[in-house]
Amino acid sequence: MRNSVPNDWVLQHLGGFCKQFKRLNGNRPEVEPLSVTKSNGLVLQSEKFNKRIATDTSVYKNIRRGEFANDPMT
Repeated sequence: MRNSVPNDWVLQHLGGFCKQFKRLNGNRPEVEPLSVTKSNGLVLQSEKFNKRIATDTSVYKNIRRGEFANDPMT
């Protein structure tokens, strides 16, 4: 992978310039959950799986404008 970036760029881990947080949805109003995808970014969970998977959105992470989500498994 080192050869796939310009020579003057420095590779860094995400943890070097951002941090993970756990702000859960809790008792906030019910919202349609989103999923993080490789090709389309954030999409409605019901579109990704062709049905709604979530039953309890209180345990889902809640992000705000200016923040980003990533899937560590991708």
